[in-house]
Amino acid sequence: MPTKPFSFTLDDFSRTFDELFDGMLQRWRMAQAVGESEHAIVRDYGDHYEVLIALGGVDPDQVDIQVSERSLTVRVPADASALCEGSFAFSEPLRREAVTARVADGMLEITLPKLARSRRVRVE
Repeated sequence: MPTKPFSFTLDDFSRTFDELFDGMLQRWRMAQAVGESEHAIVRDYGDHYEVLIALGGVDPDQVDIQVSERSLTVRVPADASALCEGSFAFSEPLRREAVTARVADGMLEITLPKLARSRRVRVE
């Protein structure tokens, strides 16, 4: 019986290439954002990300944090008339409803759990 030739279309290739490129671009943007800021650190712990931002004397109630599926935006008042804003893009989707933030010793610590794409099921 003859084998069926490989049936990968040009559209399939283009879509796969775009997904790969988008993932690489997001990782590059995240590295750029961290590299450009002296006041932020981003760590990947496997199951979650952690973002640390130096707040100085800013009142935590004035900090605005926005989270989307793969990004974080933090706005902090720089002075009475200006805002300082930082954005971070992540390669893996986030569990937005589980994101937490706290301030300790002048540092804003934001914990961003990753969305689990799959989970291991134990067989009993």
